[in-house]
Amino acid sequence: MFDRSVPVYDPVQLMELAHQAGEITTQRFLHDYLGLLPRRQERILEELANGDVDEAMDAILSLRVTSAMVGALRLSAYCRHLQDQLTRGNIADMADVTTELAVLVAAFVRAVNGK
Repeated sequence: MFDRSVPVYDPVQLMELAHQAGEITTQRFLHDYLGLLPRRQERILEELANGDVDEAMDAILSLRVTSAMVGALRLSAYCRHLQDQLTRGNIADMADVTTELAVLVAAFVRAVNGK
């Protein structure tokens, strides 16, 4: 189980990114991140379904790191949980992963859009 007490969204992460990279670059990064979320979810699920642990780990790592950069902390924590499970040889239940990713992505999108 992963830590559900982690915030869905921490805007401080985006503010820090804007401080380092600039406001325009940060807004573009967030826009691209949101646009790529569906494909990133699909890739994780595809690789898990195919049993390709290395590719699944790569897809999960990509989502984990970019999620942390935009402040999607709960989604990032879930990705770390998935990585830990795969490292231990535990293949997650596909229905659970599908549902959890969808819930976490939707929660972040609502939070970052102020809804």
